[in-house]
Amino acid sequence: MIGSLARKRTNVVALATLLALVAAMFTVMPSARAAIALGDCTADTAEAPFTNDLGNTDSCDIPGTTSPDAVADSAELTATTVGEYLQSSDDEVVTISGSTVTAADFGTATVTHRTVVADGPDEGDDPDVTDVVYLFEVHRFEITKIDFGDSDNTVRASATTPLTVTVTASYSPNAQSDTAADGPSISLTVPAPLAIVSGEGRTATRVQTASAVGDQVSAVDGDPATDGDQPSVRISATFLVSTAGVPTGDYTVTASADSQEAATGRVTASDTETLTVTDDAGAGLGSATLSLGNVMDDNPATIKDETIPESGTVLVGGKINLVVQAFNSLGSKSNPGDVSEIQVIAGGGRVDFGVTGVTGNVLREEETGERVGQTVKFSLSKANSKPGTVDVYALVIGPGTSITTETVTLTFSGTPTGLSVADATEALLAVNEAGADDDTVKLEVTATDDGGNKATPPTRGVRIVITGPDDKSVLRSKIDASQPTKSGTKYYITLTGKGTQAAPLAAGEYTVTVSQGELEDTATFNVAGAAANIELAVDNTSPGDDDAFVTATATVTDKDGNSVSDGTEVTFGASGNGAILDLVGNAGKMTKDGVATATFVVIGDGRSVISAISGSGKAATTVNSTAGAADTAEAEEVTLGCLSETSGFATYTCDTASSASELFALVSGRGATAIHLWNGSAWVRYSVVNGNEVPGSTDFLVTDNDILYVSN
Repeated sequence: MIGSLARKRTNVVALATLLALVAAMFTVMPSARAAIALGDCTADTAEAPFTNDLGNTDSCDIPGTTSPDAVADSAELTATTVGEYLQSSDDEVVTISGSTVTAADFGTATVTHRTVVADGPDEGDDPDVTDVVYLFEVHRFEITKIDFGDSDNTVRASATTPLTVTVTASYSPNAQSDTAADGPSISLTVPAPLAIVSGEGRTATRVQTASAVGDQVSAVDGDPATDGDQPSVRISATFLVSTAGVPTGDYTVTASADSQEAATGRVTASDTETLTVTDDAGAGLGSATLSLGNVMDDNPATIKDETIPESGTVLVGGKINLVVQAFNSLGSKSNPGDVSEIQVIAGGGRVDFGVTGVTGNVLREEETGERVGQTVKFSLSKANSKPGTVDVYALVIGPGTSITTETVTLTFSGTPTGLSVADATEALLAVNEAGADDDTVKLEVTATDDGGNKATPPTRGVRIVITGPDDKSVLRSKIDASQPTKSGTKYYITLTGKGTQAAPLAAGEYTVTVSQGELEDTATFNVAGAAANIELAVDNTSPGDDDAFVTATATVTDKDGNSVSDGTEVTFGASGNGAILDLVGNAGKMTKDGVATATFVVIGDGRSVISAISGSGKAATTVNSTAGAADTAEAEEVTLGCLSETSGFATYTCDTASSASELFALVSGRGATAIHLWNGSAWVRYSVVNGNEVPGSTDFLVTDNDILYVSN
C-alpha cells in the first residue's frame, strides 16, 4: 500500500523563491555566540533550488505548520498515519523543535515537511501525501582565542614594548569558497588609550590571502575518523598594540572574523578578552600544581561539550592524562620564561609529554627549542603490566627557583574481580507526575581487581534485576534502569520511576541485583508511599506587626520516613481568635520534594494555631501575635472619659482595658465608695475604705462595653 501512495511534491511560488534569493544576498550571519531567528525557512523547488544558509545556532521556522511531530528517521515518514511531520536527514547538523529548525553543528541537512491527509470517499482509500523539502547549509565561524602573549592577560603599566596580540579563528570549510578573491578577514578593536601600532587607530584588519604577512592558515582541527567531528580550518592574525602611558585598569579588546563570502552566505563571529594593566603584574615562579587532566578535551569547533575528565583509574596498559600549571608570585598564571624545565617523578611510571624529540620524564626548553609553557600536559602509563598504583609529582624549575607540586596517586587496575553497588540515598516517588526522566535515584557502582585496586566497573552487558517489596520482579515499564554510566569521576546506575496516578508504584523497600559474569552485588532503594508524618515549622512565631507574613512549611514523609510524591496535597488552616488568616484563602497546597508551604497574614494581636494535614499525618504549631496591642495602649489613656457616667449605672467605652482599682482612683475623688461590674449573672464589687480593700472586694478587669455601677 505504501508503494501506491500518490505523493505530491508541493511547488513553492516564484515570489517566495525570489524573496529567498534576495534575502540570501543581504543576510549577514551572526556570531557563533549569539543565536538569531531568521523568520521563515525557504523551501527547495525544482525550478530554483535554494539552500537555507544558517550561522551557528541560527534558526528559522517551517511555514504553514501547526503542531508537527519531529520523527527520528526517514523510515518513519513512510507511515500512512494522518498528520503532519518534520524529519531531518541529519539530527546533528540541525535540530527540530515544534516548527523551528535550529543549526546545531556545521554541515548540510535536508528537512522534509510531510502532510498526510485522508482522502474522501470518492477519492479512494489511500491518503494524500504532500512533501515540501528544505535544504540547509550550516556554516561555522568562531573566534577561538585572543592571546596577549601573557598567560594571565596582565601587563605592567611601565611596559614600553608593544604587545603582540594574536587572534585565532576557526571556521567550517563550507563557510569559505575556494574560488573567492579574498579569504576571510580578522579584525581587532581596542579602546582608548590603547592603540594599534600599525597606525590604523583603534581597529585593524588582516585579510587571509596567500600574500598576507603574519597570517597563517593551518591544518584542520579534529579528526573525523576518530571523533566524528567535521574538520574546521584555523586561521590567525597578529597585531601590535601599544600600552605605553596607559593608566592602570581593565580594557576590553574585541576581535571579529568575517568570511567575506557572499556566494555561500556571509558568516561573522566576534569575541572579547580583558587586558589588565597594573603596577604589579607579578613575577617569577611562585607556585605550581599537578592535577588530573581530561580523557578528552572539548572541541571548540562544535557546540557540544566533549570534555571527559580523568578519574585517576585505568586498566593496566592504559594511560592517564595529567596537567602541570605554574603560577607567579601573585598566584596568577606564570609568563613565558618563568619556567625553564619540568621534571616528573613517578616510580614505576612511564611519562610521555607528547613532544617530538622528547623522551623520558624531563621537559627542557633547550631540548625542544621552545619555551616551556604555563600549562604542560603529559600522560603516564605503568612501566610494567602488573596492576598497582603509581605516585607522581612534578618538579617545576625556573630561573633561580624550583617548586615541588602535590603528589597524585594513580591506579592501574586489572580485570575487575569485585563489584559493589551502594544503596540509594533518596527515594523514588510512587507517582512520577512530570513523567519521562524527571523522577530518578542513583546507585553508585565501584569495582576492584584481585589486588584490591580500584578498577573501572563494567559499563555494558550488565544485568540489572529489580525486586519489589513483594519479592516479585519489577518490569522496566514500571522502573527503568540504565547501564553503569560515568558521571564526573564516578559510575552510577540511574533508576527512573514510571508510576502514574492510575498505576502508582508500590511503596516500600526495593532490591537491585547487579551482575556480569561472576561479578554480582545488591543494593536497595525505597519508593515513597502515602503521607503519614508531618513536621510543621513557621518562620515567625511572635509577629508584632499588622500585615506581616508568616510562612508555614510542612515536610511530609511516608511511614518509613521517605519524602512523599510531588503533588501530594497538604491542607493548611488557622484557628483560635482569628489573629492570623491564610493569605490566599486556599487551604490546599501541593508538595514539591516532600515540602509544601502556605503563607498567612497577621491582622491583629492574639494566639492562633496553624495546622497541616496530609493523609494520616497531622501537625500543629502556635503563633502569638502582638500586632496592634502596643499601639492601642499608647494611643488611648484610661480617663474619666472612658465612663459614660461617673455615678450610678455606667458603660465603659474605651478600647484599652482597665482595672477596677484604676477606675476607683479616678471616681473616688467625686465621692464614689465602690465600683460594681455586672458579669452576666451577678455584680462583682471593688471598694476601699481608708486605703484598704473591704472584705469581699475584687480588683476585676474592665473592658470595652462592660456595664458598671458606681456607688456614691
